[in-house]
Amino acid sequence: MAACERELTPPTVRRERLPSGVERVVNRPDPTDSALLPWRWVEELTLSPPDTGVGALMQPSHAVRTRSGLVVVADVNPRAIKVFDRAGRLVRTLGREGSGPGEYRYVQLGIDVDTVVVFDPTQHRLMRFSLDGTLLRTATVSSNFFGPALDVSADGEVFVWSSAGVVRVRRAGARHDTLPRPPEWRGAKAWWEFALPAGVDGDARVVREPIPFLPAREMAIRVDGLLVHGVTDRYELIVSSNGLDSLRVISSVAPAVEIADTTRQRAYERARAGHGVRAFVAPMSRVVQLSDIPRMRPLWSALHADSWCRIWVSLPTASHERGRWEVFDSSGAFLGRVASMQSPLPRGAWSNERYLVIDEDAGGRPVVRVWRLDETPPTGTASTPSHPPVAPAAAVARSAAAPR
Repeated sequence: MAACERELTPPTVRRERLPSGVERVVNRPDPTDSALLPWRWVEELTLSPPDTGVGALMQPSHAVRTRSGLVVVADVNPRAIKVFDRAGRLVRTLGREGSGPGEYRYVQLGIDVDTVVVFDPTQHRLMRFSLDGTLLRTATVSSNFFGPALDVSADGEVFVWSSAGVVRVRRAGARHDTLPRPPEWRGAKAWWEFALPAGVDGDARVVREPIPFLPAREMAIRVDGLLVHGVTDRYELIVSSNGLDSLRVISSVAPAVEIADTTRQRAYERARAGHGVRAFVAPMSRVVQLSDIPRMRPLWSALHADSWCRIWVSLPTASHERGRWEVFDSSGAFLGRVASMQSPLPRGAWSNERYLVIDEDAGGRPVVRVWRLDETPPTGTASTPSHPPVAPAAAVARSAAAPR
């Protein structure tokens, strides 16, 4: 498969072609091996502006990095999009809160090279801004899904999450298609369900509260436009061009990790207390059962795709251990394990060859951390693969279907 990187086949990897034509990549690393790749995280920037003024970070929700190294942050209160330079100084703001042209009431951010992409699900509006603040283009996208940061492919397609799937919008603004969502995990009991009393509109409301530590389907979109997804109770990832087909199936192994009794008990008590929502306390105390909370964690917990189409899988660890990722190249071959830059394992996003994390400093103030992955091996060790240019999804799909 000609894609972001050259295809590797280490001794622990077996490749086979299924009768359907799908390639299966079977990885068999030693799950007890604690060795890590000779890569290290370098904190390139900690964005920690003053507590007051237009440049302050009050409640950041999304952050992206431009190719030129600027950091763009969506702040919630007040609603604003702020651009910071490499030194962490505020350069300008983009648009403003409102409903007029170039305005927004909610922000999901993406980046297309050095063009800032903004989606407002409350107004079904997808906008593109230049870094000088000029509104370049506006398109209408039918989605009111308040999701994660926007994924943008190497050829400028924007992926907008919706309840029905993922809407693909071309760089010029025209809607391409919708990738259907793969089916969610459904166990015997996936949530605690209860009804709230009728409100002023006279309608009762049924609430479904997910049971903690249950498996879930995780998805990531690579910069070549391909979708990677899997269910966390099985270490198997599917690479798809449209959410329905399978170009490649990647499997691996991971050790089972038990959930400590104290951790289960804390989750149980938080749920019985309604997670701090007063109206939830009484009904949740009647339906929440400790026996519903599993004793084992899912085999993996989160999925990312970096700027070179490598796949990063978060593995659960015991509470006293530092988190780690397992990394696969774009062809599905297991490369190795990488330790987290922070503990616990942070939830962040790749953006123009950097990993951005919205975090708090020691005083509890919001900060944005920009991490660079240094893959330069120590003297005397083997070098890591280079990063050839990204191929578009159509070319990857054609290559996957080609006979070997």
